Amino acid sequence: MHVTVDKSALNHEQRGYPYREKLEELLEAVSNSNPLLSFVCDDKCLTRDWDRELVKENGEKGGYVNYVYRIKVFQDGEELGSVRSDTRYRRSIGSEVVYGIESFRINKERGSQNTTYTKDLKVALRTAKKSFVARANAELHAHIYSNVKQGLITLFSNASNAVRWSLDTNTEAMEYAKSAYNAHKEGKTTVEMPVKLKSVKDYDDYVQRCEKLEQANILFCGFHDKHGYAIKVMEDGKLICINLEADTVTKYEDVQAMPTEIANKFVMFKVLAPHEAYAHLGVKLDDQFFFIVQ
Repeated sequence: MHVTVDKSALNHEQRGYPYREKLEELLEAVSNSNPLLSFVCDDKCLTRDWDRELVKENGEKGGYVNYVYRIKVFQDGEELGSVRSDTRYRRSIGSEVVYGIESFRINKERGSQNTTYTKDLKVALRTAKKSFVARANAELHAHIYSNVKQGLITLFSNASNAVRWSLDTNTEAMEYAKSAYNAHKEGKTTVEMPVKLKSVKDYDDYVQRCEKLEQANILFCGFHDKHGYAIKVMEDGKLICINLEADTVTKYEDVQAMPTEIANKFVMFKVLAPHEAYAHLGVKLDDQFFFIVQ
């Protein structure tokens, strides 16, 4: 086979695993159909199958064999999906090995929603040609914006729940009701409440959780008001950056190519953990998606 597959993520033994039946011919056909595609094999592309015909050193027949059953497909650092070889079971014929095309562009109502299978190589190749197309700028914008927005919503929701779990809302509501009632009897229009809440057991931990909630809220409001940058890091190290205020998408080869004001904040996330939010910097939502404040 003449297709170059990046196996740098595998150890020496894993790199020698054979391809499962039909995977190699599908991979070569897809590669020939689009020379811009690149291919990667990592530990998530490996599996073990029972081979009845395997003859062991002691003469016994049958045993497990390690295979490469899946190859990831990329273009310009963006993962488009994968080509794969799988076993399909049907009542009429039993099991059969089939070609598989996995892509974010495939959306089925039943079964594996982003994967389609066929025993016909031509059908698999036709599906691959339609599916393995890199996102245009408009698609990239929607993809990155949606993921960053959802990440910030999750960040705020988790921080809010952490504060809520630190106290007994019923107890605090009753304390406020009593204070409001007493203030009413005295003819006051405001209520004074103690800073330290009655139901909070570990007050230092509660204060830290409140601080995280405040940081998360500031960042989400900044995103909502379009004061910042939504960023995705591609597999090859390239960066796709959305300027929310200008509503533009820009691709950078690396951090050094980014504007200084963005790069200086972005590099800080090399030493920060995911979800460690700072109102003056932003937040690393996961290894791919970031929000940087303006």
